[in-house]
Parts: sequence; C-alpha cells; structure tokens
Amino acid sequence: SLLRMVSNNIGQIATLYAQQSGLRHIVFGGSFIREHPYTVATISAAVHYFSRGEVQPLFLKHDCFVGAIGAHLKGRESDAAAHGGAAHR
Repeated sequence: SLLRMVSNNIGQIATLYAQQSGLRHIVFGGSFIREHPYTVATISAAVHYFSRGEVQPLFLKHDCFVGAIGAHLKGRESDAAAHGGAAHR
C-alpha cells in the first residue's frame, strides 16, 4: 500500500542520514505517526532493516510542543547574533 511505501521511504532516508552523521538514534514525531501504530511499526522495521540493527528509532509520545521549543531556541540564536553576544537569559 501507499502508506507502507511512504513509511519505508521515511525509515530508509532517516537511516541514511543518521549513518552519514554517525548517529545511533533517530527521533520521530509529528501527526503522520501520532496514534498510527502501523506507521510506527513500518518505520521501525525499515530503520532496523536498513541499519542492520545499528540505529534505534525513537518515537515522541507528546510531540506537540517540540516545534515551539525549536522556535524559541532559534529566536535566542537570532537575538544573540543581532546583539553580537550570548543570548539573553
């Protein structure tokens, strides 16, 4: 099915990037996988297969706030660059 193909593709691409970067864990989150155990199982199987068991997929249970944290941290970096020093605390 299309869902299986997309999920395998996500697992393969994520595994390739992790291996290129020397990472042993991949963190997945978002509405595509939230509350979809079939998708989680397919991505997990793909990561295990393509990494030969060397990379571990991790799935965020409560991922709704992750984007807000990233935006906050990016804003701190932008403030630091604009003021020529460390970010304000």
